[in-house]
Amino acid sequence: MTDYNEYIKKIPEDTDKVLITDAVKVINCGQYRAAYILIWLACIESIVERFKQLSRTDPAAKKIYDEITNTANGKQATDKIILTKAKEYGFIDAIEENKLKQIYENRCIYAHPYNASPKLENVDSAFVDVIDIILAKTLYFTKNNIKQEISKLTDNMLYVANFPASIERHTNLLLNRIDTDNLILFINEYLKKLDQYLTKNTKIQEVNLGINILYVLLKKLDIAKLPNADWHQITMNLKIVDSFILLEPALFSKIGFDAQNTLLTKAKNLINSYLPVLNGVITLIKANILTVDQYNIIQQELNDLSLEVFANSDADLNFLYDRIISDLKSYTWPVQSPAILALINKKSTIKNLSIDKQIELGRNVLQTAEGSELKARDFIESQDIYSWPVNFLKGIIFEVFVNENNEIRYKGQCINSVLSIINNIEAAARDAILKDLIETISRSNIKRGQEYTLSRILIQDKNLQNTEWWNEIISIIETKLSDSNIEF
Repeated sequence: MTDYNEYIKKIPEDTDKVLITDAVKVINCGQYRAAYILIWLACIESIVERFKQLSRTDPAAKKIYDEITNTANGKQATDKIILTKAKEYGFIDAIEENKLKQIYENRCIYAHPYNASPKLENVDSAFVDVIDIILAKTLYFTKNNIKQEISKLTDNMLYVANFPASIERHTNLLLNRIDTDNLILFINEYLKKLDQYLTKNTKIQEVNLGINILYVLLKKLDIAKLPNADWHQITMNLKIVDSFILLEPALFSKIGFDAQNTLLTKAKNLINSYLPVLNGVITLIKANILTVDQYNIIQQELNDLSLEVFANSDADLNFLYDRIISDLKSYTWPVQSPAILALINKKSTIKNLSIDKQIELGRNVLQTAEGSELKARDFIESQDIYSWPVNFLKGIIFEVFVNENNEIRYKGQCINSVLSIINNIEAAARDAILKDLIETISRSNIKRGQEYTLSRILIQDKNLQNTEWWNEIISIIETKLSDSNIEF
């Protein structure tokens, strides 16, 4: 015989377990007539409840539910009608309908006390069939339900809150209510609806919610194996919204090469206007999953973007490093200014740079400030400069006295700000930087043409002469100048 308690575990809905669990209790008492009736009631009540739930979003289901309700209110039998409508609607097929009709007919016999009572094997068979045919089946959305679900998601912001927990719950509900074959229908229709709104710049909140829902939903699926999913065709039919979702590396890698290229071709025209698209492209590049040809599709548009656009993006200083260095070296204030602002904006990511790159950035900031670019001047004069990484500050300090080629020369326009930086660095770090600076100067040569400039500085720059560490540097430079026969 069937292990009833184990078989009940096949039923997904707790409400569907109530009557069938009572039937098991009655079976254990040997009351097979009552058990058979309860099993049938569990079946027919579950079908009615399914029509009721679907009636909220499906007019066809509502019509059937209203018909059943009106018949019941008229004190007429509804069981046969319910079975017929269940077959017409698609809950059951013809074979399943015949099995349930047989159970119903037996129930009508066993319900009368003067008729024979069912045997245990009759009860057992009905128990298994009702669970397998009705109770164990998940109530999936019909195509009408899917259409209505999309309408609710796009027309009622109170339907699902745009918070991670709410979205997580709802995507799980969707996966439980939409069968695999219809998932791509829901995804495609929802994408098209969102794309229409996004293109017209309307229903922004609903679009943001939809993007979040689809992103979470797709991440839960293996979209490469989703039945009937032609991602190339889907991306070709959309204008914008797919670039907000499918540029995520885990999704991008599963949509196929043709869809990827279509997506990137669209994205290159969107990155200047839509920050999420730019962030998606940046993420793909960081993940190193683009082919050379794919990177070439997008490269020129990235190069043409202003640093103001990048400032609010997910691009970190590793991503922007070459661009910032190039712009700082441009000797053009309108080009240098956005580079300084981008650097400041991305301060939190400077720790991801190598030591050499941090030093190089510091050098170029000092060079830019020496060129009288106002944003750079304001930056190194600000109190915030003291909180930047030591190696970045080391680059600023070194640039005043010695270049990357180990040539001694002096850039003194911002010396007061640089001295303030030195004085505000933590003592151990400051001592290490100055020790390294002195050693670097000691093994460096004076830059050609800087000999007389350095000799004048030694005499005239009172700021430097008032510092203890400068005395050692003076001594080194004096020796080097004497070796060059320069008087000071």
